[in-house]
Amino acid sequence: MRDELNTLLQKEMDRRGFLKVAGAGLLAVLGITAVIHALSGSHASPRDNADVALTTYGHSLPPRARR
Repeated sequence: MRDELNTLLQKEMDRRGFLKVAGAGLLAVLGITAVIHALSGSHASPRDNADVALTTYGHSLPPRARR
């Protein structure tokens, strides 16, 4: 892996080639983090987020009492 990185860093490229490589790297990082996030299952449901927003803005009833 280190050899491939060194080869890529030593390679001469124009702006278009650089943008292709940088874009592919960015998509790879975003894709990997999205997969990890999806597999972890630790995201809140939209209903939970609405409860937080409503209690933050001054409602006196607790979130579970409004349902």
